Amino acid sequence: MAGGKIMFVYSSEMRAWMRINYMLPAGQLTAAFNHKFCTDRTAKHIHGFRKTMGLKTGRTGRYEKGNVPFNAGTKGFMKRNSGTFRKGNIPANHRPMGSERIDSKDGYIYIKVAEPNRWRMKHRVIWVQHYGKIRQGEIITFRDGNILNCNIENLEKITRAEHAVYNKRFSGIPTELKPTARAIVKLGLAVSGRSAD
Repeated sequence: MAGGKIMFVYSSEMRAWMRINYMLPAGQLTAAFNHKFCTDRTAKHIHGFRKTMGLKTGRTGRYEKGNVPFNAGTKGFMKRNSGTFRKGNIPANHRPMGSERIDSKDGYIYIKVAEPNRWRMKHRVIWVQHYGKIRQGEIITFRDGNILNCNIENLEKITRAEHAVYNKRFSGIPTELKPTARAIVKLGLAVSGRSAD
């Protein structure tokens, strides 16, 4: 007895019955065995019993080489799907250019800038409209920390280095101290020799 379970012992009558009926499919074999001997063995138990006795059905569950598939020679049940995606068709969920959405992953507002499906972060689009291109290594942040407030007065361009230092040292400070913290970060990077621009 292992783990408090009682081991099921198959009788000689059960073994004799299995030698006669082992070729039945697993579901039928299990049902017939349980009915005959008033047991509640599962298909796994019966399969294991059959395997322990060394009885093989010859069924592998695979198509053997040279076997003809059941649907050989048929043309198919349905016509090809020619009417679903027609050229020029506008889907029901199409959004026009200038549409806005809030992304469910990062929470930022995105604006549609081109067809068929090109979206950009709204705060970056607004910055480019007012001040021109954003260079590599620069990011646009929100002065008040609210990523849904995309007013140009709330946006600020900083370098990734400034952003990293600011987040590491000053992430939890009150809103009224944030401009001072940004100035400290810029000064610190300038002193250490790293470019803040």
